[in-house]
Amino acid sequence: MLQRDAHRVVAVVLRGPPGCGNSWLASAYAEHTRADYRLIWRLRADSEATLRADLLDLALETSGLARPASEEQLVESALDFINNAGADCLFIFDHADESELIERYWPQSGAARVLTITSLDSEPQRGERIEIQPWPSDASVDFLLACGGLLKERREAEALSDVLGGLPLAHALAAAYCAQTKIGFGEYRNRLEAGRADAGEKDDVVASAYALSIRAAKQFHPAAGRLMESAALLGAGSLPLAFFYESYLPLMPRTRRARASSPTLRSVATAFTALARRPKCRTEDVGARELTGWRPLSKDELNEAVAILESFGLVASDARSAGDAAAARRSAFEIHPRLRRIILAGADREAVEPLLDALQRLLAREAQSGDPLSKKARSLRTMATALLDASAATGGLQEEAISLHAELARSFRDAGSAVSVPIALFEKAITLAELRPGAESEKLSSLLAEIAALYADKGGDAENARAVALFAKALTVEQAGRGDGSALPLRLSDLALALRRLGGRENLERAVEFYGQALEIEEARHGAGAPIVAIRLANLAAAREEIGERDNLIQSRALLERALRIEEAALGEAHPYVALRLSSLAWTLKRLGGAENLGLAAACLVRALKIEEAANGSDHPHVAIRLSNLALVLKEIGGGDNLDLAAMCLERALVIDGRTIDEADPEHAKHLSNLAAILLQLGGDKNLRRAEHCQREALRLDIQNLGKDHPQAALNLLALCAILRARGV
Repeated sequence: MLQRDAHRVVAVVLRGPPGCGNSWLASAYAEHTRADYRLIWRLRADSEATLRADLLDLALETSGLARPASEEQLVESALDFINNAGADCLFIFDHADESELIERYWPQSGAARVLTITSLDSEPQRGERIEIQPWPSDASVDFLLACGGLLKERREAEALSDVLGGLPLAHALAAAYCAQTKIGFGEYRNRLEAGRADAGEKDDVVASAYALSIRAAKQFHPAAGRLMESAALLGAGSLPLAFFYESYLPLMPRTRRARASSPTLRSVATAFTALARRPKCRTEDVGARELTGWRPLSKDELNEAVAILESFGLVASDARSAGDAAAARRSAFEIHPRLRRIILAGADREAVEPLLDALQRLLAREAQSGDPLSKKARSLRTMATALLDASAATGGLQEEAISLHAELARSFRDAGSAVSVPIALFEKAITLAELRPGAESEKLSSLLAEIAALYADKGGDAENARAVALFAKALTVEQAGRGDGSALPLRLSDLALALRRLGGRENLERAVEFYGQALEIEEARHGAGAPIVAIRLANLAAAREEIGERDNLIQSRALLERALRIEEAALGEAHPYVALRLSSLAWTLKRLGGAENLGLAAACLVRALKIEEAANGSDHPHVAIRLSNLALVLKEIGGGDNLDLAAMCLERALVIDGRTIDEADPEHAKHLSNLAAILLQLGGDKNLRRAEHCQREALRLDIQNLGKDHPQAALNLLALCAILRARGV
């Protein structure tokens, strides 16, 4: 079916009841036809988190992006690849039981082959459907005899197969159980039916088989139960073993012998390996031990526990063969979504709490690495998302849940995910924080400020207004708190900046008021000569300058001159912060106008340029910006020599641009446009031809990066018309 029509998407849907082996059949097909496809990619569609994780891996495998800018860029790259894939690419949507989720990521074009695995009766028509039926009796019995290792028990196998209803998953669990415990099919059937009677499960034979295997695995390894519960809470995706020993999760019972000292980890591992070969022994039968709590697993113990779970068919790992060599290669495992749902039904606080704490710690540590798109960071985000979804109903863990929601939001934010993702997580953290009696004002204020910053970064009037409201609430919480108020100046400055973004005279005047309050607090706390005071002075100066009017510009100049003196004294005259302050002062002097102010502005910019060259080298992007600013002031001063010097500054800035930034950087188009304006003013055929070239290039870049309807593109078009008129074209 999938080999038809090489010019459009061809899809087949495998539908069958849970336990019918749909995923196995898809895997077998993929393995059998591997030579027919250039790429076979499995997309775990049981949740959006796992689906996006597989899309990210696909993008990194196929996009060739050396340094992707964001997680969203990777997802878009993966979807673009799927929508342009040919008939030599097979995509398998596994456990696709959420129609709306699949709809968002379904191929919209191309000629890819798509295999969808679902148990939904109402699955939308996305291809030809194949109904998967339970195994016939003969096939079921043959499977049990071959995999259970009991070739002489055909009659017992037939009776057990009738109970299992021909479901491949149930048969696989039964065969694995019998092979590991060395019991017969008749005994397994008795245990299965007894368990179903105790649990009242008369219809769901797969759930009963899972329950039986779980109990046996717990007897074979003392950490099996907690490991499975942790795996279920962390999601149905691929779980790296490194997480379990790096997080120090308390999964192993801490025991002591009645005699002698505690055994080494190696002797404990040896004891558990021996135990696994004695199926009818229970953990507590080994030696004379007392349970004294829980401890983390060693790497060897973790490998042994996963191997036992795998031998019972409870998990699948990336080690495909038996023995020590396979264990050495094992790096991850995953739990079946069906088993996950069964385990989650009984999950409690005792299992959730250490996972919340561990993921918060590891996400915070990974954030310090500086690569939010690393495989480890992506894996941690996927597990944290699954854990928070699974533990939502667990009460009494608000503090841990708040911390993980916040840390996960920061990780998604730093990875460049769609802004709605970290916003939703911060909102959940804030809701939980507000529900806590005696909530810490400092933590709540910080969360409010972080989500406000996300809204501010989105831009737009509605988003800026929302940011102002959240920053104002953060300030109120901080002022009402019982802390030392150390964050109060920051909250005041945050609110002032949000008001500046919102614009309007009234908002700007309020911003001046809040900046003034922040300045007073910093002066009282740190002294009038502290560097932080210089920053608050510069903030206040910027707000006054935005209001405009000469009086505000004069006050802005005085504030910046004071800030400059503080930073020169505290940081040294050659510090990059001094260059920044000189540039701000130069801009204010330029706005004040007049020959004297313009001359001072040029002197400030020359000095800032020298500082940047000394600090960062002559080819740094900051040097190009200082050159461009100096050129604008020289243009304002006027005169042939100054215009020639301005043009030279911008030509040099463009050379630096070509070495250090790409075409998408708006500074490059700005430098081109500024140079064109100066060359137009200089006149002459050579200058005008160069001006036309620069202006056309600036127009092309702005249309490419901002869109043809952007105001900046319109301004560049008008400037180009002026140049063409000057040339007589």
